[in-house]
Amino acid sequence: MMLRRAGGSVRLGPPSRTPEHGRGRPAALLASKTAIRTPLLSPLSNLSPPSRSIAVPAARKGFPTFNWRSGPYAGQKCHEVQVVKNADDANLLLESWTADRIAIDFEPGPIPNLNFARRHLRQRDMTLSEGVLGLSDGYGVLLMQVPSLDRIPEKFREMMENPALQKVAIGADWHIREMMLDFNHFKTQPTNVLCLRRLACLAYPMLDERELNGMVLDGWVHHMGKEVLGVRHSVYTHDSGYRMELKPDKRDLLVNRTWFVHCADVAIRQRLRTRIAKKAGRLKEVGKWMEADWTEEEAFEYAQQYCSFWAGGGMPHRAQ
Repeated sequence: MMLRRAGGSVRLGPPSRTPEHGRGRPAALLASKTAIRTPLLSPLSNLSPPSRSIAVPAARKGFPTFNWRSGPYAGQKCHEVQVVKNADDANLLLESWTADRIAIDFEPGPIPNLNFARRHLRQRDMTLSEGVLGLSDGYGVLLMQVPSLDRIPEKFREMMENPALQKVAIGADWHIREMMLDFNHFKTQPTNVLCLRRLACLAYPMLDERELNGMVLDGWVHHMGKEVLGVRHSVYTHDSGYRMELKPDKRDLLVNRTWFVHCADVAIRQRLRTRIAKKAGRLKEVGKWMEADWTEEEAFEYAQQYCSFWAGGGMPHRAQ
């Protein structure tokens, strides 16, 4: 299915590895050889590198650099990337998602017309309404340039407010707080948002040590990347031009951030289940929340509730 280009919508992703690649064949012809789950937004971008084997660059202390192109990580491979600047295109793409949970990452942008000479007088100099929103369903990544949208996609609001659909984010409390502070723009009250930082501390006790508790989120994520996925993950973007076209390196970094959330979520869940299984049936606790008579599944479900934020606040005392 081919859609009319609206508002600059672009689909990005590694080209198909076919013998015809590099012989001047049209990109759309190559893409047609691969089954694609979501609607195809035309035209295909020329920003993706040629199809080739990519060696993961080694970082300091032996940790490879996280790169969505070089996966899979935690057994997860990113199949496609799409950049959307139109709410109708975003609604159409999100309508096709069937995953039972989605990963979220928000990169804020600067408040327009901010007088930097008086910046110290402002409590908030960054806003989500000027940033880029990344979503992942475990198959690919969707980037939405919020200031370019004519409105917030209705399907996105529906997903954020659906209590049956789990949303996962690193620093979920920050995402929720910022959306609520900018309620006039987003007009949504998120619920069932799992904080991966909380869940990671249950699965990996070394991430809950005293010297890490007071660490800012970006610094903590570096440690989490090494412990959970064994990679060096860059979380900084150093850019303030979200109203302009995303440059390839900027786009890749934003995709990395979103895909990292999904991969970390998968790895953390696997580790937590293993840790619970070793404790279940014994008179011991995992942290301070697991009771001796709980089954493995009951403990795992409660752990997610324990680490989640719900509309109206309040945390459950025991899985029902």
